[in-house]
Amino acid sequence: MASAALVGTDGSVDWCCFPRFDSPSVFAAILDQEDGGRFRIRPTSYTVATRQEYVPDTNILETTFATSSGIVSLTDFMPISEDHDDNPMTPPDSVHEIHRVVTCRSGEVDLRCDFQPRHDYARVVPEFSPLRAGSGGSALRVHGGRQTMTLAASIPFDCNGQDVSCDFRLTQGQTATFVLAYGTGRPSGVQRYRTAERMEETRRYWLDLVEKMNYQGLWRDSVVRSFLVLHLMMYRRSGAVVAAPTTSLPETIGGSRNWDYRFSWLRDASFTVDILYRMGDVYGADRFMNWLLEQCQLGRRKTHIVYGITPSSSL
Repeated sequence: MASAALVGTDGSVDWCCFPRFDSPSVFAAILDQEDGGRFRIRPTSYTVATRQEYVPDTNILETTFATSSGIVSLTDFMPISEDHDDNPMTPPDSVHEIHRVVTCRSGEVDLRCDFQPRHDYARVVPEFSPLRAGSGGSALRVHGGRQTMTLAASIPFDCNGQDVSCDFRLTQGQTATFVLAYGTGRPSGVQRYRTAERMEETRRYWLDLVEKMNYQGLWRDSVVRSFLVLHLMMYRRSGAVVAAPTTSLPETIGGSRNWDYRFSWLRDASFTVDILYRMGDVYGADRFMNWLLEQCQLGRRKTHIVYGITPSSSL
């Protein structure tokens, strides 16, 4: 609820902006397969089938690969914690992390991780600085333009100048953990990110949100999934709702209608807020309305068609 990552069925993070929805991208393979940058984890052996779904009633994503030698699952999530009840209008800052956990469910599977960040909409190729990780893992700092990230993993990886990669093998019951953290001063050891604990906190947050839903009608699974997806596009710090987490994708290939949807378009947001009220999420809907009223007071002019999610957003 600060930014979003789009994960393909091939285990590749093909789009992500840090630290906010409207920040410059660090992965943009969805726009340019060659130069956009990605963070991919996938089997190297022949994949018989792939299934991708969310853990029920959460926004924790699980991609399962069935290969000729075994089955592995890739679990992706961005950590989130509960709001502070004593000051509900100022929820805690997001930690700006992507956690990726690979688990071998059966057999033995060879896998590969390719980490190819390209900061500032792929205009900057980052520099990597190895860090001491301990416990047989690995870590490095990633500097690109004005942005700094840390990649930590439970297994060693290799850096060839512009990209980072590693080949590894998991047998039934084994796991490998990768954490990408935005910002300076982040821990270097992957164990310090407490992935299992953060995943449980995140799972509990989404489950609690769904439990508060005021809906018992038809197609409940679809309604719950839509409700959760809408929350993935809510900027938690201000209450603004982005139309979509992407930019530069034309409505039709070669067409002229090509927008940046990482802003709050009032028409789109009005539909979302209506649904939030109808589903009983008064807190989320009220936060958007308070944010919108503040924007109108700041501008002291007629209402805009679109607003940035923060005062520093560019329009």
